[in-house]
Amino acid sequence: MNPETVAYESLGIGDMRFAYHRAGHGRVPIILLHGWPQTCWAWRRVTPRLSPVCDVVVPDLPGFGYSSKPEGGFDKKTVAASQWPPAVFGPRPAAGVSRQG
Repeated sequence: MNPETVAYESLGIGDMRFAYHRAGHGRVPIILLHGWPQTCWAWRRVTPRLSPVCDVVVPDLPGFGYSSKPEGGFDKKTVAASQWPPAVFGPRPAAGVSRQG
């Protein structure tokens, strides 16, 4: 994944802007989340290998990369309470997909 050839897309929810890369058009959806303090660039070598068979979404988590940071701060509690999980994953699992945990 080269940031010069793969454009960021973004999704705005409330006062937050979530940036992400999307690659592939496979039947298997996969979301790759980076660690702290990284960005979606952490997955640059994995994304091209998955994209032939997967629909790969690689977001910059709130406050990292090109995503905006939460208005209320950047502590763990504020980020966890932000609106990004439903924005990325939806309010409930898609048909045929189950959540574990």
